[in-house]
Amino acid sequence: MGKHTKRWWRRDGSGSRAAGGGGRALLKVSWRTVLAHKVRLVLTVLAVVLGTAFIAGSSILTAGLSSTFNQMATSRYADVDLVMGSTMALTDNVPADAVDVLRARDDVARVEPSSSHATSIVVATPEGQPVRLTPGGASQGVIWIDGIAGTLDSGSAPSGAGEMLLDKDTAKKQQVSAGDKLDVVTPKGRSTKTVTGIFSPVMAGTGLVTVAFDEDTYLSDFTDGTNLYEIAITTADGADIEALRHDLTEAYPGVQFETGQAIADKLTSMITDSLKFVNYFLWAFAGIALVVGTFIITNTFSMIVAQRTREFALLRALGTSRRQITRSVLGEAIIVGLIGSGLGVIAGWVLVQGLMAIAASRGAVLAPGTFMLTGQSVVVPVVLGVIVTVAAAWAPARRAGSVHPVQAMRSGDQSSSDSLRGRTLVGFALVVAGILTGLAGALTESYSTSSRAWCMAAGAVGLLLGSWFAGPTLARFFTTVIGGVIALPFGTVGKLASTNTRRTPRRNATTAFALTLGLALVTSVGALGATMKDNLTGQLDTSVTSDFVLTGPGGAGGGSTLTIPSEVPARIASLPSVESVTTMYKAPIFVNRVPMSDTFGSPSSPVASASPASITDFPLLDGTDDLAAHPGVLLADTMAQRFGIGVGSEVQLASLDGHATTAPVVGIYGQVPGIGRAIIATPVAERIVGGNDIKVDTAFVTLASGVSEQDGRAAIEEVTDPYLVVSVKNKEEYTNSYAALIDQMLTILYLLLGLAVLVAILGIVNTLALSVTERRQEIGMLRAVGTQARQVRGMIYLESVIIAIYGALLGTAIGLFIGWGFLTALAGAGIETIVMPWGQIGLMFVASAIVGIVAAAIPARSAAGTSPLEAIADE
Repeated sequence: MGKHTKRWWRRDGSGSRAAGGGGRALLKVSWRTVLAHKVRLVLTVLAVVLGTAFIAGSSILTAGLSSTFNQMATSRYADVDLVMGSTMALTDNVPADAVDVLRARDDVARVEPSSSHATSIVVATPEGQPVRLTPGGASQGVIWIDGIAGTLDSGSAPSGAGEMLLDKDTAKKQQVSAGDKLDVVTPKGRSTKTVTGIFSPVMAGTGLVTVAFDEDTYLSDFTDGTNLYEIAITTADGADIEALRHDLTEAYPGVQFETGQAIADKLTSMITDSLKFVNYFLWAFAGIALVVGTFIITNTFSMIVAQRTREFALLRALGTSRRQITRSVLGEAIIVGLIGSGLGVIAGWVLVQGLMAIAASRGAVLAPGTFMLTGQSVVVPVVLGVIVTVAAAWAPARRAGSVHPVQAMRSGDQSSSDSLRGRTLVGFALVVAGILTGLAGALTESYSTSSRAWCMAAGAVGLLLGSWFAGPTLARFFTTVIGGVIALPFGTVGKLASTNTRRTPRRNATTAFALTLGLALVTSVGALGATMKDNLTGQLDTSVTSDFVLTGPGGAGGGSTLTIPSEVPARIASLPSVESVTTMYKAPIFVNRVPMSDTFGSPSSPVASASPASITDFPLLDGTDDLAAHPGVLLADTMAQRFGIGVGSEVQLASLDGHATTAPVVGIYGQVPGIGRAIIATPVAERIVGGNDIKVDTAFVTLASGVSEQDGRAAIEEVTDPYLVVSVKNKEEYTNSYAALIDQMLTILYLLLGLAVLVAILGIVNTLALSVTERRQEIGMLRAVGTQARQVRGMIYLESVIIAIYGALLGTAIGLFIGWGFLTALAGAGIETIVMPWGQIGLMFVASAIVGIVAAAIPARSAAGTSPLEAIADE
């Protein structure tokens, strides 16, 4: 050892504090250990890669989207000095006559009016085929101002109601040229227009089909002629902007005025905040995957530490301190974390580039260099990856440092039942506390809904923590039972597999808990989805009394800006085969600062002119539902309880731009899916927003007596088909559309949770692979006494299946309890029956067995290929 030894060794074996050379030596040991165990650590690295790739990818994606949208906002208001109207309001409340007033002023160079309904448009061929730039993509209309709306590439500017321009990307994809005719559907109806030219929009790369009209056509198609969304003002050279603002504020006291830069900054801030939510939402699922990955990392380092006890004993005998051994193992964890995180960042970037390539192949025009690595997308994943890896390796590292030279001259799992006693007691105490707390939240009806939910959440955390602490004892018991059942058809091989799973309960518990956590989340989400679907479809099936329901392209619960054209309900009502049509509208109005629609998209509230009892089995609890005779607000009982009000109370109604009024509550009603949490009488809504902002949301059609469903549908669709945006559904189809929406939401959640399950599967593979390496001599002995290779393979397969089924069993049980508890606690929110997804649970058990078989494929093959003589001779 020479001089190098003297720098880091003490005679008492404690090591040197000033171990500069020793530190470097142990760093070399850490690096060489990682290289020596690179095959064993590869799946650990992969677990880190998966979690950090998701974090890096979401950061790159949201940063790219933010940059793209911010560029659009900046370009939209680049030459605008003053904006008349609230860009945040999404309502048309600017007087249209202000356009002529502004154009008459000498200090105004350009005036550009716009409507919030300019995206409520569909472009189609004369045969009725939608013209889209991307699958499912939307369209927008703009006023043609050369150099402002874009640049004319060919043809001539539009002039008159029958002409339009089309953006060059759509024209190229759809092979449209000047002179072709296209149909345009707006909130006012459908019309045929001639494409007079092709242009490049100022806001390129939006994925929207962009069409440009002359000003009169635009205002006729998208406004009511009285109100506008905003007016963008460009002042003349040398004009005093503040003086102009002062004059306009006095002339139009109810209208807001802001500079173009201020509006662009607000839009940029709003976009950034919205994308932050998306980013954090995706990070949450990446975090779940990383948490699951900690079990793999802990297991891997625990097994490697156990297998290296002789090495640690030798280092301790040579004078290496406990602290240095611990630091050495943590150094290995840091290396693994850095490698995994670095690869994760690269994988995240590659994933985003792949998504962007797919988007580009489908017609999206993306600015080059937008979706690139940022500081956040590199630093955050790397820091999190290293922290998670080091935290997971901390316990194994401390165990490595606590090894005594004489004590640790053999390898293997040295856990004892005694060492598990304290952990088991803590675990069962937490399990009992979690169950009792959860039951208190679920069953104590005197608590508020939020208090019950919080109790259930605390109980769920306690139950999961308790299951983790008690895991080894639970694993020993359940793997014995499961192994005994599974082993029966396989004879001696089955008994060996069952015995092997009982030998290492601590390891098996850690491996299985990763799967337990993933499946607990999947099961609880599945219970929530099944219950929501059953309650919603059941209530719709019994409450909707009309024969047909007309919806816009967003469908049930959709948030599309495209709605049913205003003339459609009247045309349907005039059909001889139709007895009545009751129309539900929506408007951008808050009731006591809360939007009352059940739909996604821009915040809005339902509006109606007549009693909802004409379309549904309306559960009126108090007051009247006759909005025609009593123009006010109908309020759902849940909202009445939330606000602490009843019939006769006043509520505040406000638009997004601050216009407000009050109205009386004329009735209280129970849960009605598809209606919303409040219904505002049309005359009341018109006091706050313009008629152009009150859009047709849904029309309920009742057929005349004696008209069959088939004949009635044919007559209705003859009217609606030319509009392209109207869907005709009978009661069953309308109900199924809500069920499909829930299924889509669940699919997204399952895919995101699937990342955690995938990491758990990697954990099983990793544990088995390390176990095979650890048991090399044992497997060689079995082969030497006549065990065939296929029997060894079968033994490893069965061990994997036992672990997987145990993890699935525990995860499903916990998930069912959590799902039941939360749903019971939410009974006051309208949940009438609780439904458990038993079919899905059965499939999960089958899938778990398959997972066990797939996870064991490589380790089983490795075990079966063990040479008896080499394994027995191996030290």
